[in-house]
Amino acid sequence: MSNNNRYQIKSNWKLELENQKISDCFILFINDDDSVDLNCGDDGVSLYKDESITDDQSTSCTVDIAFQSLLKISSIYIESQSRVQEFFVNNGDYIGTCKSSLLEDAIYSSEYNPPSSIPIKNISINFCSLYQKNKIKIFKMIIDAQIINESQTQPQTQPQPQQAISQQAMNHGISSTMMGLQNLSLNSAFNFPKVSTSTPLPPNLFMPPSPAAQSHQLNNGNNNNLEMIMLIKNMMSESEKRIETMINNKFDKLMDKMNELEEKIDKMEMDK
Repeated sequence: MSNNNRYQIKSNWKLELENQKISDCFILFINDDDSVDLNCGDDGVSLYKDESITDDQSTSCTVDIAFQSLLKISSIYIESQSRVQEFFVNNGDYIGTCKSSLLEDAIYSSEYNPPSSIPIKNISINFCSLYQKNKIKIFKMIIDAQIINESQTQPQTQPQPQQAISQQAMNHGISSTMMGLQNLSLNSAFNFPKVSTSTPLPPNLFMPPSPAAQSHQLNNGNNNNLEMIMLIKNMMSESEKRIETMINNKFDKLMDKMNELEEKIDKMEMDK
């Protein structure tokens, strides 16, 4: 493990050279600090799998980075002998996979942009599809990030009843039409004028509403329309996230099959 006043970094694989540290190939670029040296050298850091460890966690090379501050990560740039990287944050939540491009002989580069809405305290990078089996060289890992104020992530105030119903509808898959009816009912209940028992009723109950009352009703109608539009946008966003997750899962399965095929090919070559 390598320690820094801004982060701690470690890997489940062993360093090939004793005089090297995993931090030798890592750069944390925070708040556009121009004083940070972006040069990691050309030799890279060599890691290998410890054959004496048989647990599943050591199958793939993983680099874990824990930050001292909560960060919003803009980009992660990597140069290594890995063709594919998987990214997990905080409590092991999967956020995406990135495929590398060939930079030069046996060196691949990639740049991944995590979702901007996720505050990140720690990140794990899983290096897959290696150029050499059970061995990897990492030349450069650069994370560009901004520090997040802890107060910005505090829970918001208790949602209003209408917001609570909208959230419940999102969780349980209630149709937008049904939710619109619920919102209209709730608006009617909360916007209905309260009549004091001590105040006599007007003599003419069928008197047309005053211009101020008409304006109030019109504003309520506009607010309802805006809420419905925002609700539809939120539902579309959730659908896009589900589709993205499904595509990523299928991609992961495909990469697993590719890795299995590579291992079989390597085994056949060794048997020869």
